[in-house]
Amino acid sequence: MRTRNPVTIEYTRGPFVENSHQLIYVVVDSKSQVLDFHGNTDFVVVPRSSVKWLQAIPFVISGAIEKFGLGEKHLALACSSHKAEKLHLEALKAWLQKIEHQETVLECGPAAPTETSLSHNCSGKHLGFISTALMLKMDVKKYTDSFHPIQELQKKTMTEIFSMDFSKLPHGGDGCGIPTFGIPLIKLAIGMNYLNRKDISTPHLLAAQRILTAIKNHPEYVSGENELSAKICQATRGKCLLKTGADGIYTGLVPEKSISFAVKSIDGHSPSTELMCLEIFKKWGGLFPDELELLNKLMITDVLDSRGVKVGQVRFQPGSL
Repeated sequence: MRTRNPVTIEYTRGPFVENSHQLIYVVVDSKSQVLDFHGNTDFVVVPRSSVKWLQAIPFVISGAIEKFGLGEKHLALACSSHKAEKLHLEALKAWLQKIEHQETVLECGPAAPTETSLSHNCSGKHLGFISTALMLKMDVKKYTDSFHPIQELQKKTMTEIFSMDFSKLPHGGDGCGIPTFGIPLIKLAIGMNYLNRKDISTPHLLAAQRILTAIKNHPEYVSGENELSAKICQATRGKCLLKTGADGIYTGLVPEKSISFAVKSIDGHSPSTELMCLEIFKKWGGLFPDELELLNKLMITDVLDSRGVKVGQVRFQPGSL
């Protein structure tokens, strides 16, 4: 176990520190060696949506993409926390048509803006589960249940990726209804590097390559056209890839360097997590000056009032980083 004080991000208003948020993170290389960290590396986190890219591996391996005439945008959506923008909803509706099912097949529940299941930010992941189940001749009813064959397949896949027996790990319900498991932060960081590894089984290797290609080619489908993760991918020409998760749990990849990381805001404050992720990419992304300049422009460091006037700043607490 490695431990060091968490990083603290402060929000000031005038001369006062109004809010502060503590963050922990781990950065690892291709050999699972820790390159950088703050906080307790063994702190147990719930990955939530930050592992969707890994959860898409069975979808790719199953052959469902070819069977149902799906494309890279659909694969990107299977990896996504989308924003129910027009381009997302159109592609998701087309996906339902291709698998010949109605929206009622989705068990993720309704969400804004349309208050339908298709608008849920996890609907792409769910359609990946459903398409995989159909391809493997599974009953799609109650596919979110922990002991449904598609979730058993997920547990088997995660066991292989993380070298932890997911069938024996305690779990809770994610926001979209599927099981989500608690794992040490360092395990999450190492697990995300699975997509960069070359020493894995051929089916997993090919699936990982397809997933990364889809993410790089269609970042606007993995999140949203104006979301930070899409902007980071575009600004760095695909060198830096960020996956958001609920309640301040994010993961990131630098594929060219086989570097990955996991970040958690202790109090679940996502904007602070995003600032920390940008700082990690700046340090470990191997970026050119123009790419670094673009990342700096993405860092929100001003607190504004309703008129757009600066009234404070967002900053790393001196000495905490």
